[in-house]
Amino acid sequence: GIFLGQTLSRFTDASLPFMDSALTSFSIVAQWMQTRKLLETWVVWLSVDVFYVGMFLYKGLYLTAALYTVFLYLAVLGFVEWRRSMERAPSQTQSAVAP
Repeated sequence: GIFLGQTLSRFTDASLPFMDSALTSFSIVAQWMQTRKLLETWVVWLSVDVFYVGMFLYKGLYLTAALYTVFLYLAVLGFVEWRRSMERAPSQTQSAVAP
């Protein structure tokens, strides 16, 4: 995150280089967690999206903030659905094993 922030600060005209780099770093971590099918990934996505919405509102990028509000909503749905599927999974496994 810090290296990316320094790079953005030095070589671009990014207005919030360190916030942007931190959110990008957390997004990469969330994506990695998602490939591992960890329920907690949705908590990271929710947090990242909340901060992205705030950042884009601060910068006056209202359509992008609206898009990230949609992503925030989708992250809530993803969390709820993954949690439901994880709760169902043990009972499905047991019924398949039982005679």
